[in-house]
Amino acid sequence: NAFFYNSATSILIKWKSIKLQEDSFFACNAETIVIEAEDLVIGKEAFSCCSNIESFTIKANNTTIGKYAFMYAEPMKSFSWELADKDAVGTKSVLEEGAFFASGIVDISIPGDEVVVGKDAFSCCSYIKSFSSDCKTISIGNSAFMYADKLKTFSVPYANSVEIPGKIDTYAFFACGLESFVVPGCITKIGDDAFSCCSSLKSVVVPSTVSSIGSGAFSL
Repeated sequence: NAFFYNSATSILIKWKSIKLQEDSFFACNAETIVIEAEDLVIGKEAFSCCSNIESFTIKANNTTIGKYAFMYAEPMKSFSWELADKDAVGTKSVLEEGAFFASGIVDISIPGDEVVVGKDAFSCCSYIKSFSSDCKTISIGNSAFMYADKLKTFSVPYANSVEIPGKIDTYAFFACGLESFVVPGCITKIGDDAFSCCSSLKSVVVPSTVSSIGSGAFSL
């Protein structure tokens, strides 16, 4: 609760290793936020209910965004995320449960060799239009993009590493707005109802790495 309901409008944090604890900036008044670190942990609900965020920038090699860290954070029109060191290897970006749940995020590009999108990470995000990453492998958790009805673009063209196999879990894209989807080459499993009720989905490309497609994965 260090900056709980704080009135600061601009935040800049730079250090080698940063950990923002639970509720550290909960409902603060910040409009512009920049965080730079080699290793970054954004704790549970750290920026939840921040209603004035216009621009958020992360520069870090390894990042964990905690549970519901940006829940209900709006408008968040600009979210920029890149590596602190573009030549870094073995980098990882983790979004825990509900990281951006019902937030105002519009577009996101996630860096790192390995990307983990947790349960409900972008669920109920009614503004998100695009998701992209240059990662080598990705896993997508339960209901990660459920009800993201404006999500049109999902691009992870280099996620073909079978050394760290990924999966698309149950209800991952349930009732989202996708029109086409290319399943990344690292994916081995598509869970139950993963794309169920996607009424705009016209085409899906499934690679040979996928060995299991769950019940009702493409129903309705």
